[in-house]
Amino acid sequence: MRLTIALKVLVALYLASSYKSLPLAYFFRFFNQVFQLLIVPYIKKKLGFTVKLGPPIKNEGPNLAIFTPQVFKTYNSPFECDMFFHKSNSTYFTELDIVRTRLMCTIFGEFFLQYYGRHGSFPYVPVSAVQATFKKEIKPYSRYNVVSRIVAWDNKWIFILSKFILPGQNDRTSCTAITRYILKQGRKTIEPREAMKACGLYSKEAEEISQKNFAMVEDFLNTGDIQDVDLYIPEVIPARD
Repeated sequence: MRLTIALKVLVALYLASSYKSLPLAYFFRFFNQVFQLLIVPYIKKKLGFTVKLGPPIKNEGPNLAIFTPQVFKTYNSPFECDMFFHKSNSTYFTELDIVRTRLMCTIFGEFFLQYYGRHGSFPYVPVSAVQATFKKEIKPYSRYNVVSRIVAWDNKWIFILSKFILPGQNDRTSCTAITRYILKQGRKTIEPREAMKACGLYSKEAEEISQKNFAMVEDFLNTGDIQDVDLYIPEVIPARD
């Protein structure tokens, strides 16, 4: 009897430690960011409370708040591991969904609420492309931080840099990812600068930094040529005399 109870407790603890991989956990984690960072502030504003959204903006010096990073702290749960008992590559992208949602809701929270007030719905913010480089494995139950920030934009795209960092003396990087985002109003594209200006985050200095960074990420995510490559082996044309 005691052994059965002990096993049940162990199973319960194991499942609790793997909460990120439980059914529907992804949806809860994702929409929890939206609820905390957009829905709650919207309700508070409706009730007459003063709500400050977005990153802090310095009163002196150039306005570079658009580049404010978000640090997301978590750990590698057992169900996220692959056959090598390391964090599975696929789970990095799941974690990125949560982290990027938090970043976008924090940076563009004021714009999202203004948009909702005008249109009765939030803008659509789909991911256009993601590219990741894996450098260091993450072992079971190892804690790590995901640091994300906007690094560049143009008339259409917003580029986000994310790093999975193992905290310690050397702060080793486990994975680096670049994401290309787009703001949509139905089929219409919302220019990133329009959203930034609505939040008071656009500045000449920030634009100059974006242009420098854009040169690095533009080719990094240029997948146009790859799309034209045929996945099937071409037929061998027999040689002629």
